[in-house]
Amino acid sequence: MKTRYDFSAPPRSVELASDQVVHRGPCLLVGVVVSGVGAAAKVQLHDGIDTNGERRLTVQAPDTYSFSPELKGGIEFRSGMYANLNAVTDLTTVLYYPGAMVAGPGEEGSD
Repeated sequence: MKTRYDFSAPPRSVELASDQVVHRGPCLLVGVVVSGVGAAAKVQLHDGIDTNGERRLTVQAPDTYSFSPELKGGIEFRSGMYANLNAVTDLTTVLYYPGAMVAGPGEEGSD
């Protein structure tokens, strides 16, 4: 059976200035704003708690600008969310819904 998640918890936002774990456990990314100073900013978001997890999204912003991609429906992260920022990324804001694994009727809650 396919694992399903409930993302009905209140949304959270986190401001990042360096590489870090954004969330541990399942979550649904619904927004990200990336700002750079002096050169193009770049943020890579990985599914997991370090850069070994699958890269789910890369966002780049031109020098001295901010950029926020449209994430229709959001992007699901199953193991957590880790942000890897390049050296000139000034500030990144991530908006997400924490999740919880749920099982439907007759399901065990696993793949």
